[in-house]
Amino acid sequence: MRALFRMLALWLLTMAGPSAHAQFYVPPQELRDAVPVIAVLPSLVAPSIEGAESIATSIDTELAAALTKAGFKVHGVDVYQSVENEYRGIVGGWFDPLTGDVKEPVREVIIGRTIEALQERLQVRGFIRAHLEPRQVPFKDAKRVTWDGVVEDVIAKEGLFSGLDRAFGIHDSGRLGVISLKIGVFNVEGQPIYEAYGGIAATVALVNKKFVDVDVPATLQDVGRLQRAVDVIVWPLTQKGSREPIRQFSGTATSKRPSRSTLPMAEQEALPASASGAQIKEQVMTVALKPVDATGHPLDSLVKARYEKQLSERLAQLGFRVIAPSVYTRAAQAAATEVGGIYDPITGKTLSDKAKAADAILSQQLKETHAVDAIMTAEFTRVGASYDLQGNATWDGTSQSVFATAAGWNGKPYTGVQRALSLLVRMDDVSGQHLYSKRGGIELTALFINGDFDRIPPEKLLLDETKISHAVSVALDGLGNGAQ
Repeated sequence: MRALFRMLALWLLTMAGPSAHAQFYVPPQELRDAVPVIAVLPSLVAPSIEGAESIATSIDTELAAALTKAGFKVHGVDVYQSVENEYRGIVGGWFDPLTGDVKEPVREVIIGRTIEALQERLQVRGFIRAHLEPRQVPFKDAKRVTWDGVVEDVIAKEGLFSGLDRAFGIHDSGRLGVISLKIGVFNVEGQPIYEAYGGIAATVALVNKKFVDVDVPATLQDVGRLQRAVDVIVWPLTQKGSREPIRQFSGTATSKRPSRSTLPMAEQEALPASASGAQIKEQVMTVALKPVDATGHPLDSLVKARYEKQLSERLAQLGFRVIAPSVYTRAAQAAATEVGGIYDPITGKTLSDKAKAADAILSQQLKETHAVDAIMTAEFTRVGASYDLQGNATWDGTSQSVFATAAGWNGKPYTGVQRALSLLVRMDDVSGQHLYSKRGGIELTALFINGDFDRIPPEKLLLDETKISHAVSVALDGLGNGAQ
């Protein structure tokens, strides 16, 4: 199940959709009459984001407080979860204890019964759910970006000449990534009543005219930013007319506007040190390849097959004997069965003691039955790819033009960071000791066309055989006999 969550997060963070500050499906003055009692559903925050549970709790808490202030009777997310857990317990949960997969038919029944119970017991007439929506928006005016009711300063650090440029009115412009909070209010039939967006933070900042990734989990854990987004979202429910965008702040409100961005910078992710190819060859002859997880991709089976094929072939070319992913899967399932399953069927969380026991059984079986010396994992990861004035993006041993056509910028060129996908491989020996890890760049997730970056549909990502081959070669090139 953890792999499923990783892919859901991956697709979420490559989306870029249109924005609207607020949309009423019934007249604003009639909304409270239509849904006088609202239940807050758990916010959708990808579990792969550090602190996801606490972030979701903060969002849900702020929404409940703001809606109560706006005149609604609100049942918080704890009420919904209490009723849902009641029905989960009755049927024994909706997670498969061996694989962690969701039993969709069971899940649908439990959620449906929970919704009915909230209506019957508490007279709930509407539901609200929030999720995070990443996208790209234009910036101008000395790197100040305005979107979804907020203003963000994205200059973290600049040199003297940048300051002079701004003093003389010389401004750069372009587009950068942001994250907004989107909420939807629905009636008991599931029909939309109200939806709105509130900006949370930019995902990149400028350091001496270069774009640097922001620490996204830290911005999402900033309660002040979440309160700002919720304030923008709820304001149309209680006010009339237009509103000036809310200036940035972080944590608690300040008496004056900051002179620099309050966005926290992300630390450069460093992979653990790898042994040399020659050292690995001395102790590893047979490698078990774990299945590639493409869950969430519209063509997941095809993606899985293509990457597993090229990884297996490349490992064989490098002199390793490869145990197929299907063999690994059967051994893993047998080990999980032997310990009675490694996932809690109610919560879906890993049972650490059982997981540890299953891993020990799996390692022993792979070693004794198939003479496995090491296990290789390959997964997709999202990274930032810097591009130059010519539109050339480079990352993880790969380069690609950001242009969808030969037309180029069709205007003033600029630099930036675009989201991209890489293949991350990791090799551990059967005892769990790390031997090797490296990323190979695959492709950008959005391309520039007609004056804007347009996301590539998920069904067109991760399928190009040439890009797969290059990513696999880069990721595994340190396993040759020479130095990395």
